[in-house]
Amino acid sequence: MGRLKFELWKDDWCKKERGLMATFTDGKGRSSTHWFSSPSTSINHACIMYLGDKFGNVRTERHAEFIRKEYAEQIKSFPEYS
Repeated sequence: MGRLKFELWKDDWCKKERGLMATFTDGKGRSSTHWFSSPSTSINHACIMYLGDKFGNVRTERHAEFIRKEYAEQIKSFPEYS
């Protein structure tokens, strides 16, 4: 099984539209991407169903917990959303 990966990022389109993209890659190498139009400072309240709707490859609570943890760390890199 591979490692889980999560990345928040901003490209030129994101800068124009004021938001962030996020990509989640599961342990089997499947990736999905979601656009956060109004990124929150925290997604700790997000349940597995919500995250599964945003990222189609979220299948377990382990995936959801990983995303919540990584989001909390990475959102700090975007002070405009703090």
